[in-house]
Amino acid sequence: MSLNRTLQLGRSFNTLGRRLGVAFPVLCLATALILGTAVSNELRAGTITVPNADFETLYKPGTAVTGVVSAGGWTLGVGPECPIDSGSGGVYEFSDASTGDFADIAGWIGYDRQGWIDNGGSYGRDQTTGHLQGSISSQFNHTVGGRQCYLANGGGWGNPAGGLIVSDAPLATVQSGLTYTLSMMANGRDGGPGATPFVLKLLADGVALTPSSSVQPVLGGGAWLEVSRTYDLASLAGSVGKDLTIVLGVDRGCVGNQTQFDDVSLDAIPEPATLSLLALGSLIAVRRSKRR
Repeated sequence: MSLNRTLQLGRSFNTLGRRLGVAFPVLCLATALILGTAVSNELRAGTITVPNADFETLYKPGTAVTGVVSAGGWTLGVGPECPIDSGSGGVYEFSDASTGDFADIAGWIGYDRQGWIDNGGSYGRDQTTGHLQGSISSQFNHTVGGRQCYLANGGGWGNPAGGLIVSDAPLATVQSGLTYTLSMMANGRDGGPGATPFVLKLLADGVALTPSSSVQPVLGGGAWLEVSRTYDLASLAGSVGKDLTIVLGVDRGCVGNQTQFDDVSLDAIPEPATLSLLALGSLIAVRRSKRR
């Protein structure tokens, strides 16, 4: 910051302090404390839980017994009563020492069943529910201490239908004065871009929102890269109070081989104007309390 700008800000703070009857040093300290506290509290409150964001959670059907996909195995999609792919030679290994061919994979279900069917489905999988898109695989992982990710193949591996999944329940409702940032880690296989196009969308009452900015890296080389979407006030216009869900995966009409996805997150951060109003309102409240 330039010296002239610093002096200008100082004069502005002095003027505000005189109007509020607050000494300049006290005003600076109070503002810093208020803004710092507001940011800290809002950030903590603004981290929205995404169930099974790391694709590590699955259960023995109808129970709370947890499990994993056995080494080298993968599933036929996500959701309730999700079958293992018998061709992988894998099974579900449960924490009660039992194994099985079915599990409840929490947090996600198939998306756009008709679009999946219209593009040929996936390797003859059952299309009744539309949940059997893509796979939870134990072969690739980004999560520290984890072992699984979600993946979907593309047209290069005989699957032009791709694989899309969506949150199985609303995650939150859109709040005014917040910017939302949705992100995930993605990896393209075999040194190329993987299966493309790949998808990461935030939906409000089932309708995709238009992000104000995006990070959409070219995947390849075996590296996990961050993908993100940011939604500002303009992106969210008319959506306050609507339910938020997430869609991700490999889109219809895709090309390439395979893309993996892991560690999804959604954060809500106060707009700068919201923080400024919080700070000013708090200072005015302090001034009024001193007059009593």
